[in-house]
Amino acid sequence: MGFHILSTEELTPDQFIDKAREYLLASDSRNPKNSSKSYEKEFDRYLLSPREREVAIAVTKGISNAEIGNSLFIGLSTVKKHTSAIFEKTRTKSRAAFVSLMAHPVSN
Repeated sequence: MGFHILSTEELTPDQFIDKAREYLLASDSRNPKNSSKSYEKEFDRYLLSPREREVAIAVTKGISNAEIGNSLFIGLSTVKKHTSAIFEKTRTKSRAAFVSLMAHPVSN
């Protein structure tokens, strides 16, 4: 846990809250946006969109759909649509199968 000093004179209250949220998300290792680039080659292979990549990273970390939605500021139904698209593109049928594929990619 850490802290960062923001000058409130420069920001409106809403901007201040947005900045605070950005700092919290940037420091949260469970946030899908903070993942390493280890899956980029596989994501390119399966033509995952940028948002699908964020959701896919979260799935590989075992994060629940509700937590994914909260961390990416999207609704649960949107998370489910993205996971369905990911499974379709990767020809997997479950989170476990997708995680296994990412852990043991098929070589060309």
